[in-house]
Amino acid sequence: ASMMARERYRKGRRQALMKSRVGIATALLVGGGARSEFWGQMIADVAGLSIDLASGAEAGAALGAARLGMLAAGVGPIEAVCARPPVQREFKPDPERAAIHAPRLRRYRALYQAEKAARTS
Repeated sequence: ASMMARERYRKGRRQALMKSRVGIATALLVGGGARSEFWGQMIADVAGLSIDLASGAEAGAALGAARLGMLAAGVGPIEAVCARPPVQREFKPDPERAAIHAPRLRRYRALYQAEKAARTS
């Protein structure tokens, strides 16, 4: 798929979530970034969300693939196969650190929009 098609898909997902008025209270940190406490705390601060670090979170992608395989093979019901793992650590947002990151976040968003415009022109 083209970059434009992927961006339209992402935008559609964001809009659908916003229209549904579903609030997100916490997010689960998985994958390689889960190895870094700094990364988990920074995401919590910038997003203003509590971030849960699950036990074994660094294996996120592999575990997700294994779960899909188990579901496809009929190993068990989705509730059992995809049970949320126990939380090892919780990162709470810190408004003071969020304020430190705010100028950089604004700059990142501006640069991203400029890069996206250059890509689509």
